[in-house]
Amino acid sequence: MMTFSELQDIVHVCTRKGGPDFYRARYGVQVDERSRTTSSWDEWHALPIITKEDLMQVPFSDRTFAPWHTIDAITASSGTSGNPPVYSARTLNDGYEYRLQYHDFRKAVLSSMPTPYQQDWILQKNRERGRFVVLDPRRYKASVRLAHIADADSLFLILHHLPLIAEEMVRLKMNDRIRFIEIAGEPCSRSLYRYMHAIFPNAVITSVYGSSDVETSPMGVPCRPLSEEEPLEVYHANEHVHLDVVDTNTGMAVPITEGTEGDLLITVRARPDAAFPLIRYKIGDTVRVVERECKEHGSWSFAVLGRTQMDFLKVPGGILRADEVERVLRKVNLPDHFELCRYERDVPDGLRIEVVLHVEAAPEADLSALALSIAKELRVSAAYTYEHGVRDGLYLPLRCERMTNAPKGRKRLRIMQC
Repeated sequence: MMTFSELQDIVHVCTRKGGPDFYRARYGVQVDERSRTTSSWDEWHALPIITKEDLMQVPFSDRTFAPWHTIDAITASSGTSGNPPVYSARTLNDGYEYRLQYHDFRKAVLSSMPTPYQQDWILQKNRERGRFVVLDPRRYKASVRLAHIADADSLFLILHHLPLIAEEMVRLKMNDRIRFIEIAGEPCSRSLYRYMHAIFPNAVITSVYGSSDVETSPMGVPCRPLSEEEPLEVYHANEHVHLDVVDTNTGMAVPITEGTEGDLLITVRARPDAAFPLIRYKIGDTVRVVERECKEHGSWSFAVLGRTQMDFLKVPGGILRADEVERVLRKVNLPDHFELCRYERDVPDGLRIEVVLHVEAAPEADLSALALSIAKELRVSAAYTYEHGVRDGLYLPLRCERMTNAPKGRKRLRIMQC
């Protein structure tokens, strides 16, 4: 975690005269001012919060601090929230050295993480020469066979891709030789951890907290591997990152004490070669403080609870979207007020997704018939429905239940990972 003097330097660098006007405009820096100064924590906490919408409103070229010839990558957010993607420049690829305490990476890696060439460069930077096999989710069996031939013994995976490849690895009898798994993309449930551990009994399983929006990624480094006793992913801040937690409704800073929950803000160190240092960026995740002082690393640790405004969930084959659920409910003549819970169920032939949809149905309504009708119409991609996923063995049959009253004091979420 950065010091306050380092945060002062970030504000100074990003608001100095002659550079991009992104922060000068948002902070109200006058034309004749050389830069913005921040002299106290109160002034720091009073700085405006930056959101993805703020980035989208400014042309990419107007928020790039580094010379163009120094930029080695341009990334795009996934756009799965329903908004257009945000493009971000990158010159930094540090922060992954923690992997080396768990694995040597002398053999091949199967990876579905974005920008695999960067992952390969990171390993080579640390003098490891393992080969990379890139997972194609549409041809995952071929990808796994190629990893088998390449003698892969580690995985870097977006979490929802793991159930796709697990059974094929068991079929090829290569699951026992996997020694390291790093997952990313969404929180890991206890049932999914147990499934991974059963399929890959010899693997150290860790998670990483990163984002395509943030140049210095990962922002969160794992405090320890996942285990049966501690399946919750717990992180501490990367040394190049400062984290704030604010109240979801007011945006005010909350104290960093065990059990505190709120929205996470990301600030990235303004190194000379940084393309775009983020200051108090609202990443869109709700977190819980686990320890005020991590025993292993000193700084406070946290767990990611999920998206603050969850209107979508990634699933094998596509995305469950709130607006699509609303469309289907209107088509079957139901109110579009709902709650959707996604579960991972460990069934005899593998891990399967189960969706339970809570709806406002009449007392006499046949919920089983209603669930079949919704599954037939509910699209997870342009030409793929939930019913298709059941047919292909990706999902368990959709279930409908009647809506209950939300507990007092809790904001009702529409889509939840349960």
